[in-house]
Amino acid sequence: MWKKIALVQLILLVALIAFWVGSETRAAVEPAQREFVTSNEEGNIVYLWSYNSAEKEWDVAALNFQKGAIQETTISTRVRMN
Repeated sequence: MWKKIALVQLILLVALIAFWVGSETRAAVEPAQREFVTSNEEGNIVYLWSYNSAEKEWDVAALNFQKGAIQETTISTRVRMN
């Protein structure tokens, strides 16, 4: 019986340490900004993609060189919990 109690306590201790280490690791990570560029097959429209991990958003800018126009869009990747 005492072995079962000690085993349960050990499992709870390991789970607590794993939770604590995981939360400390997530807090230490700084937000990242990633950017890359794509274009259509003709090459007259260039898309500038930028991801901000702190805001969890994609910012997309489409540059149309034929029309001389720019279109900007923000796409949120946050998951809403209801």
